[in-house]
Amino acid sequence: MTTSLSTASLLAPPAERPPVGKFRSGRMAETLPEALAAWRITTPHAEVADSTARLLGGTVRPGRPAGDDAFEVLTDTADVDIVIDAPSAISTELKLWDHRGLAHHCDGSVFLSADDRRGTACGCPATYTERRVLAHDGQGPQVYTSTRFRLANQLTLGTFLHESISWELAEEMSGLRAAVGRAGRPARLRLKLAHAEFVSPTGIRVDRTRPVLEFIAPMAAGWTRLQSNSARLAKEAARATWGAVVRASRHRGAALGSRVQPAVHR
Repeated sequence: MTTSLSTASLLAPPAERPPVGKFRSGRMAETLPEALAAWRITTPHAEVADSTARLLGGTVRPGRPAGDDAFEVLTDTADVDIVIDAPSAISTELKLWDHRGLAHHCDGSVFLSADDRRGTACGCPATYTERRVLAHDGQGPQVYTSTRFRLANQLTLGTFLHESISWELAEEMSGLRAAVGRAGRPARLRLKLAHAEFVSPTGIRVDRTRPVLEFIAPMAAGWTRLQSNSARLAKEAARATWGAVVRASRHRGAALGSRVQPAVHR
């Protein structure tokens, strides 16, 4: 089912807006996962699919009819400049499931869920190397990173989401969060796909793609003021549009009521 960008989502602060699309580095080819050399974007919004295809190159294709993947764009680019509004837009979590569901959920230091454990020490090793070994052996949680961002060349399109289970990316995230925090304003970064080939211990050649996130620079102070003005104008336009919809609805209701005459019983 396709959806349209709602007035409520336009008026919400960036951190609270639902993502308009997701950036993905792979797809399922029949029953096997396939790494891609360029970004694949999925979205429930036709206008977002069309805009990203124009901006990044590529082809819009129908996706799954239900959910958030109604459209997909197989782009022509592996490097995308993005804007991150605050350090909170970058998160790293560790999760482990068992037959009961989510058995372990932490940030590497304290538990993040389960009411009786939230905020208490999780017991995970201090280094990502140790955590990765435990996860590989099925004895520890898997890392999950998420990044919420806007496209630097089309900021008004909305907030996108990228999620990854890359341990290398997770290890880089704390430094990136610190860099965005030091900027004190929205920052420009580059989201890339890095390709590598290696031979497994069993002699199989493996093609591997992993996401890379690079800090470029804080956005200029003048740009921040321009962004604030643009956001204010967008809110005013959205409110005006919503007001026009409400007025039109009331007008139609009044017109319908004037045409309905009470029955006269003789």
